[in-house]
Amino acid sequence: MQDVQSSAPPRASFSPRVSPATVYWALLLLFALQLAFWVAFRLVNLDEGWYLWAGKEIYAGRRLYSDFAYTQTPLLPYVYGLVQLVFGNGLYVGRILTAVFGFGAGALSAATARRIAGPWAGVFALAFLITTFLAVTSFGYTATYGLTAFLLAAAFYLASRLPPGSRRTWLIAACLALATAGRLAVIVVFIPMAAFLIFNAPRGRRVRTVLEFVVAAAVLLGLLLGPFILASGRQMAYDIFGFHMDRTTAEWRRGVLVSTLRETVRDFTVPVVVYGAAVVDLCIRILRRRGDWQRALADHALELTLAAAVALLFLAHLVPRTATTYYNVLQAPMIAILFGALAVRLLRGSRPRLAAAILAILLVVQVVTQARAIRFYDLTAWPPVNQVEIVRTAARDLNQTVPPGGKLLTFDPHLALEAGLEMPPGYEMSIFSYRPTWTTEQAQEYRVVNNELLLRDLNNGVDAVALTQLDEDLLYGDRDALFAALYGNYNLASSVPGFDPFRHDLRIYLPPQWALPASAAALDQPFGDAIRLAGYEIDSPSVRAGETLTLALYWQARDGTPRPDDVTVFVHLLDADEAVVAGHDNPPCRGTCPVSTWQPGEVIRDEYTLQVPASLSPGDYRIEIGMYDPQTLTRLPVAGVGDRLILASYNCQATRCVVSREE
Repeated sequence: MQDVQSSAPPRASFSPRVSPATVYWALLLLFALQLAFWVAFRLVNLDEGWYLWAGKEIYAGRRLYSDFAYTQTPLLPYVYGLVQLVFGNGLYVGRILTAVFGFGAGALSAATARRIAGPWAGVFALAFLITTFLAVTSFGYTATYGLTAFLLAAAFYLASRLPPGSRRTWLIAACLALATAGRLAVIVVFIPMAAFLIFNAPRGRRVRTVLEFVVAAAVLLGLLLGPFILASGRQMAYDIFGFHMDRTTAEWRRGVLVSTLRETVRDFTVPVVVYGAAVVDLCIRILRRRGDWQRALADHALELTLAAAVALLFLAHLVPRTATTYYNVLQAPMIAILFGALAVRLLRGSRPRLAAAILAILLVVQVVTQARAIRFYDLTAWPPVNQVEIVRTAARDLNQTVPPGGKLLTFDPHLALEAGLEMPPGYEMSIFSYRPTWTTEQAQEYRVVNNELLLRDLNNGVDAVALTQLDEDLLYGDRDALFAALYGNYNLASSVPGFDPFRHDLRIYLPPQWALPASAAALDQPFGDAIRLAGYEIDSPSVRAGETLTLALYWQARDGTPRPDDVTVFVHLLDADEAVVAGHDNPPCRGTCPVSTWQPGEVIRDEYTLQVPASLSPGDYRIEIGMYDPQTLTRLPVAGVGDRLILASYNCQATRCVVSREE
């Protein structure tokens, strides 16, 4: 009888049929496509304008902190401003550059994971990062995250790649110093990185390594920050520290900490779980090798450094009064490295199929929770709308009336940037420049504006004023005086819907205009004895059902004729039976320019928006306009045509209406 030898079934192993290189390049392509999407369709952030404006200003000879406020460390304006010198000023330039840095951060993080745990670790790291949508969106708009994440990723890549020695010490210190010069919170990463470099240095070189790293960090930070401290230390200290720390109480601070912790777990559920699992796994692996702890620490030194850096950055981001969950996108590439190494170790364990299922579930949950966070923070419209193009449209509107280099008073510097206009000093930091309760002396010292300075600028005169509904709502204190100056010196000329990230309209105010714009169709139509319609402008010759139609009327007061105290303008879209299917009745300029205030010869731009019904039936439609006395509802006569004027006719078929005749 032949002996039968029993044997256990072979242990399953992680051996996918596809090569890691194929998956890696596919994920890199997906990462690039995501970044391109967010460059185009992420809603404009209020910070973007002043980051880019700072970059423009420093290459025009103005100095950070002393000439204008800037509430970060100084690197970003010099990098972004240099690129703007080559490619021009604008949101797209800043966003594309940020996306390039973000892409570089992802690629370097994946490369670091490959160095730690092999090719598949890089794949898993990249998969984790591109499913952390909040991080990817932060690499799609102008902010410090892309540049800083790239420099951090470069520091850890160099730590994984270069052998111990002076060259590595200085290069890593340079990356961290530059990252700190972009975002001050990164300074805490020097601590775990110093421990890593010292631990990995040969025993006889550890003291020298400490000295080299300390000297490198001190020299580089001194070169990057020292000139600004010497030139404008007081303003710099407030911009970087005071701005982020003032206006807080202990009770309020505790509330912010609790809410930030809670929101971080909500918004970054899987990254928090992955980070915790990676730290526990590292601790278990080190404790299991009780007889050789030093060797175990050496094997996992870079991962421990990453874990410490993530924790310290999280704590540093809790310090500002503006502490919020999205600050933690900076740690996403580092957690991705930890995830890549952890994933490979789990798949090489005794239960690779279970590990694969767990990893797949984690990534699916990551996609769901991150998509929910994107929706919660309303980072893009759906269907997607390119808000950058909305800003550019507003800029083109301004360019029709404001000469190049003209002065625009606004809390939206990205609009001035796109339009090629200048702003009065003090408004560079967008709405964060507005400090209504400060004294004028304080405001001037720290390069911001209070109500007195805002009132002065409105009365002194600028070429245009552009304020969002949010800006106007936030005006505090002397509101009556501010709006009296606004309405007394400027007329509401146009509005741009959905301009800011909260979908508020932008309102553009112009000083008195004396000529009809070239884009308008000229008329000479009297309304009553005192008013004439000088022209009009329809934004598009065609419109789809459900869309909006914008009409601008250009009024003038007739010389030497008494004007009525008050009139209301009506603009109606009529069907073939004369029924109103869309309409708008409004005092001129939405009540901000009563007829009694019109100067003889002044051209008043009066804008109206009609919402075309989505259920509009095919047929012929007409736009009628007129004026009436709001007290008696008596219409003003329109010379030669009755009590109304038909401006245009539309023929509507299926879902589109096209101008068929203009009166």
